[in-house]
Amino acid sequence: ERAEARGEFLQLDPSGRYGLTRESILNTGTRGESVVVIDASIDLVKQLENIGGIRLISVWIGLDSVEQYENRIKAGLESGQLSIPDETPKANFVRSKINEIVNDIEYGLVSG
Repeated sequence: ERAEARGEFLQLDPSGRYGLTRESILNTGTRGESVVVIDASIDLVKQLENIGGIRLISVWIGLDSVEQYENRIKAGLESGQLSIPDETPKANFVRSKINEIVNDIEYGLVSG
């Protein structure tokens, strides 16, 4: 809780029990291991870009089509993993999520 309050975590797991810190990334590299693999969102990638002393190599893994992303969003809504804010039509929510995904893909491709 203290580390979280101090903003030391780059990312926390959903339970809030485990997290990724700048120091953990840097310390792993200094122990002689050559690679740290992180499943990172675009927000986390942007944070990682600001850490000195590391070399980032990104790999984008995505689905084949916008339709597949849309199907995943709808499945997330049906399962309860995603929720639509009050007063937002479902179609608008899905469209905004697709736009976020497209922006993330674009960022990943352009940022190198």
